[in-house]
Amino acid sequence: MTRLLNHPRRALVVGATLALLVVGLMPGATFAANPPIHFEASYGNNCISGKATLGSTVDVTWRDSAGALKVSGSIVTTNGRWQLCGDGTVFAAVGDRLKAADGTFTRKFTLPEFSVAADRVNDVFYGTGPANRTLVIEYPAGRLADYTYSHYIRPGDDGRWTFRPTDLEDIEADQFVWLSWVSPNKDTLEADASAAGVTLILGKAKFRGTTTPFASANFALRDGSTNVKLASAAATADPNGNLAGQFRDSHGNSVIVAPGQRFKALSFAADADWIVPNITGSANKAADTVTGSCMASGYFTIEIMRSPGHERGYLFGHTSDPNGNFVADFADPDEFPGYRMANIKSSDRVIITCRQPAGDNVQWSFRVP
Repeated sequence: MTRLLNHPRRALVVGATLALLVVGLMPGATFAANPPIHFEASYGNNCISGKATLGSTVDVTWRDSAGALKVSGSIVTTNGRWQLCGDGTVFAAVGDRLKAADGTFTRKFTLPEFSVAADRVNDVFYGTGPANRTLVIEYPAGRLADYTYSHYIRPGDDGRWTFRPTDLEDIEADQFVWLSWVSPNKDTLEADASAAGVTLILGKAKFRGTTTPFASANFALRDGSTNVKLASAAATADPNGNLAGQFRDSHGNSVIVAPGQRFKALSFAADADWIVPNITGSANKAADTVTGSCMASGYFTIEIMRSPGHERGYLFGHTSDPNGNFVADFADPDEFPGYRMANIKSSDRVIITCRQPAGDNVQWSFRVP
């Protein structure tokens, strides 16, 4: 199965559909097994595409659920294929009305309920789709896996479905999942999401994360001892599921993330409630090593960045004791997975990211003297 639309978060996954509402024919035309005009769409994408009569010019109209025009255009097909794109404010959404005419045939389409989400607490994928139709769900075998699992699922009479993956140990933060459907008329629809995952940056007020596209959540920093709220933030994911925000107090002032604070965001994930750990680190240029600790953590990543923003080295590993200590040897390519040599130099920026038990991350960086 090949991917039909480009998407920045689809590096590991490999295809998906619309409910046909109206099929119109020009006078005297007849269909073969399938209509010659097909639609292809991905929720959250700013383009729609499809197929039409070879060599034709297709007039395409894309409207929202209320009938307001999003984009329209006349497109000369390339090998029978066409594509229509909007700007950054346009994206495919439930209820969008599509119409395409190639001079011989005309078709109309309305995008139905079709969605996927990942629950990292209950370890299930869930969503919506055409009732009692066969959908395909795909997801990477793990955070470092270079292959995917694929399964067929069917929504119930109410158009809802739930799937518990038995080939994953559990659904972790940032787990990517992709859903597709090919209709009887060879139209395609696709949607994707990531399990909720957030990264806090020590010494900064900003945070970033991924989740279901368009999902909204509230975030808070509290005193780790008294539980008094220190700062809060609200964020909504973009069409690709990415979100970002800044912690502010009740007066609107920025509040930086610090060790010992309690991070809490239950509307983001039911287990997003943990104490911000301390992170330490130092670099040895001669030995090409980074030594440090990820308190109350287990897995870590280290990036070596060299001006102007070039990644010089990368390493993924596990802390060596219950206190979170580690020694990352960039001169030993066999010690860690995902390893890239660094040859650490003065002024390099070392970024240490520590993964928390809930799957979220805390990050800290320093300059090599």
